[in-house]
Amino acid sequence: MSPSPRRRVPATLLVCLALATLALLPVGLLQAQSGTPDRPIVAVRVEGNETIPAAVILQKISIKSGRVVSNHEVLDDIRSLYETKWFSRVKREFRETDAGIELVFLVKELPQVASVTYQGNDKKSDEQLSRVTGLEPGSPYRVMFNRDAAEQLRRYYIDEGFRHAKVTLVRGDAESDRDVVFQIEEGPKVRVAKVSFEGNKDFSDAVLKRGLETKTKLLGMVPLFGLFDPTTVPRDEAAITDYYRDLGYFDVKVAAEVAESEDRSEIYVTFNVEEGQRYRVRNVSLEGNEKLADAALMSDPSLRPGDFYNARFLQKDRAEMEKLYGEQGRLFTKILPVPEFLEEEPGVIDLTYQIQEDKVRYIRHINVEIVGDHPHTQRNLALNIVPFAPGDRADPAMIRKGQDRVRGSSVFGTDASVSVTPVDESENPVRQASDIRGQSPDAPPSAAGPSDAGPSASLAPATYRRVLPPTGGSGVMQARPAPLSELPVRAASYHGNAPGDAVRNADRDPLTRAARRPASPENDPSDWVAANLFHPPVPLGETLLPPAWVPTIPTFDGPSESPIAQITPSVKSPEENGFITPTYRAQSPDSPSAGGGWEPGPVVQPVTPGPVVTAEGEYNPFRTIQQTGGEYGPGVSSPLLPQSPNGGPFQGTFNEPPPFQEPPGFVDIDVRAREERTGRFMVGAAVNSSSGLVGQVTLQEDNFDIWNFPRSFQELRNGTAFRGRGQRLRIEAVPGAEVSRYLISLTDPYFLDSLYSVGVSGFYYSRYYDEWDEQRLGGRLTVGRQLTPFWSIVGSSRLEDVKIFNPTFPTPPKLAESVGDNTLFTVGASLKYDSRNRAILPSEGTFAEFGYTQGLGDFVYPRFDAEAAQYWLLNERPDGTGQHVLSLNGAVGLAGDDMPIFENYYLGGFQTLRGFDFRGVSPLQNGVRVGGRFSTYGSLQYRFPILVNDALQGVVFSDFGTVNDSVSLDDFRASVGAGIRVSLPQAFGPAPLAFDFAVPVAGPDFDDEQLFSFNIGMTR
Repeated sequence: MSPSPRRRVPATLLVCLALATLALLPVGLLQAQSGTPDRPIVAVRVEGNETIPAAVILQKISIKSGRVVSNHEVLDDIRSLYETKWFSRVKREFRETDAGIELVFLVKELPQVASVTYQGNDKKSDEQLSRVTGLEPGSPYRVMFNRDAAEQLRRYYIDEGFRHAKVTLVRGDAESDRDVVFQIEEGPKVRVAKVSFEGNKDFSDAVLKRGLETKTKLLGMVPLFGLFDPTTVPRDEAAITDYYRDLGYFDVKVAAEVAESEDRSEIYVTFNVEEGQRYRVRNVSLEGNEKLADAALMSDPSLRPGDFYNARFLQKDRAEMEKLYGEQGRLFTKILPVPEFLEEEPGVIDLTYQIQEDKVRYIRHINVEIVGDHPHTQRNLALNIVPFAPGDRADPAMIRKGQDRVRGSSVFGTDASVSVTPVDESENPVRQASDIRGQSPDAPPSAAGPSDAGPSASLAPATYRRVLPPTGGSGVMQARPAPLSELPVRAASYHGNAPGDAVRNADRDPLTRAARRPASPENDPSDWVAANLFHPPVPLGETLLPPAWVPTIPTFDGPSESPIAQITPSVKSPEENGFITPTYRAQSPDSPSAGGGWEPGPVVQPVTPGPVVTAEGEYNPFRTIQQTGGEYGPGVSSPLLPQSPNGGPFQGTFNEPPPFQEPPGFVDIDVRAREERTGRFMVGAAVNSSSGLVGQVTLQEDNFDIWNFPRSFQELRNGTAFRGRGQRLRIEAVPGAEVSRYLISLTDPYFLDSLYSVGVSGFYYSRYYDEWDEQRLGGRLTVGRQLTPFWSIVGSSRLEDVKIFNPTFPTPPKLAESVGDNTLFTVGASLKYDSRNRAILPSEGTFAEFGYTQGLGDFVYPRFDAEAAQYWLLNERPDGTGQHVLSLNGAVGLAGDDMPIFENYYLGGFQTLRGFDFRGVSPLQNGVRVGGRFSTYGSLQYRFPILVNDALQGVVFSDFGTVNDSVSLDDFRASVGAGIRVSLPQAFGPAPLAFDFAVPVAGPDFDDEQLFSFNIGMTR
């Protein structure tokens, strides 16, 4: 049966019905649906509230009567009412009344908490628990909130050490409730009473405890510290296992047992250790090295045949080999230590270093990206900090040092990265001016076609040749463990500065100003464009074929707009222990066991280079000498730069044939740094036996720019004025009882973007000596340069007004000559050598400084000073801690006859001769210490650990020396003593507290002796 046809309703009838419906709608509802009225409202009211007074609700509403309101204002008030968490629904209506239009907020209240009660809490107050839960009378009532609050309380108690705490929601678990009641069973606070070891024979409990996260109560009895955290025990098991395996105990087994006391308040943790035998190295061999001979790579190994295996020594040897390759520029050379465990000879391994040599590579471009809230630092500063430049060989040691310098510069954050991008030499297209950001409004085409994304658009992705790996290979490539693994991996994405800040930065930055001019050979904008382009990733299971080499000359004019390559790092497996997973003898390298095998190194995606030019083009005044290699023309060296082995500073042509047969490669280096807060205000105090107690107030800015004057109030407010060049401004006040000093100094570590540092300072100094009082007002100018990683030179000029007053009586003639105001003007220079492994508590290395000063003006005299120190590491634990260090240091000074008394040499005190008072060693004139023109002193010291964590160390020493008016060893002094060094870096900084006792054993009777000397300093 067919359906009956549907009848059509006349359109005229529908229109009439709609008009009749609208006519019957209430006027107020019609107004509510038609938006905000265009007339002032006469009243604002609240409806629907049951428990909350309308007056309290109206306080949250900003709209007032008597004016026209906008829809935006209404929405803001609705949002404010929701934010109170008092209502589940808020609506608004405009109603027409006889008086006019009223705005009505219709609300539906949420149920509210009537009361909150905590029962059973003896150790924690209600106020503390309320801060945890956030519940209070009048807050919204939600069963979900209450249950979550109970769980928060339980976690809070556990974090506070109450491991057995229980929290029950007695009331508040039903929708009909309005009171919330928590029943708490706190239980005892659980602390670790003892951590012990069983089965350890070769290492003491104290040594094994050093790296544990599980800590005990203070002295095992005082209920301080030692809160028990069960998650630390398995981590400690792994740490102990790694410690043993690093020292050759490959069969070690560690298992932890945790026991409770009867009252469950104390925990006893026992680590059961089965050490097993310690493996020795039978043979050490090299494979794959063709460019460097075995004798060069293993000239002085730390890990030798017959030694016990030590991962630290292995890493040291590998680092030394990588250093040799790195000095040649073979950046991506991989050295993989492979152990072979001998089944026929247990406890012995053969160690093979498998070497995959890289070609010699040079640095092409250095790209700098600086990020921050208001980035204002010039990119030149980062280029000046790093110890490499375009045209240098790509030495991984220098690249790591550059990263360390950027991170430690106090201008940039510690997360700064210096990453390496290999350059693909297989293609060399000429870049057009339209491909440069900022040169043309037309964005470069992308892979999908034309782009309108503006300056951030990417170029067309480069094409890659790929092949599948051989059968049986995993296709996963690992980065070499060191040094490449220590280099950060550049992300494929680019995060630029904020647009507004970029405009300002562009006005300040000479690189950017240069880039705004049209592209030309004289103005290559490639040195300011930071590569920010994405590239297609290489799928797993594919590798890259090495491209055919095309002879090129490196470009030294900055970064290019080209896709960024990415180096994919590997994650070390738990089985790795300083080397890759071992293979066993008689196994085929093509069919490793389940636990063996190794995989080759990093997946490298090539990039397309920019135009190839040399460093011999016209000088660009907007680029630094370090970037361009100099302005003095081909073959002429800049006096500010050291000579390059390639014939000049970063010359683009080689004067001598390179010492390699294969064609060279190139890399781009990307520096990405986040601006740090560089302004510091410090208040501190120090006390020592020579200067007494002094206070210290310091204002310091490490990213100052004296030429960056503010151009608006906004620049002053956001802190961009007078900042950005890396200059160091220091204003310091050091008032004290015996000595006071007030100083203002400005230092530019890279003056005019050169390798020279320039500093200027003004100071006021006062000191109360036993023989006279002294005030100095003057200034100093210094110019320095770091010649090599170890050698530096500094020149200085000093002008002072020295006032000597309140002399002792009777006044010796030499002192009487200087009473009153004296003008002192000197110029001088010093040469310094420093190869110490660290500046504070060094264990190895040499320090030496040689200085010459010439007095001019009122006092004309020469002065020569020399100081040297040598440190020998005598012994240490296998893990490198517990060092025993012998040191020998000495100094000698000689000056002319016209040197004034206030510049004479004195000895005594903790910095020179311990056992004698500060300035207590000196020739006498009329019973007054007047100092001498010749001084020499030295110290022989032995430092040893007292605590296993090296926080407390002991010293025994002998100091010796003398001061005379001419070159003589008459009245030679000597002392012997002992002391302690306390390291508390969290409280007192990196320098240890020094406490020494010394007894003079030789010297004249008129010296001032001092049994105890000390030095304590603290700054915040």
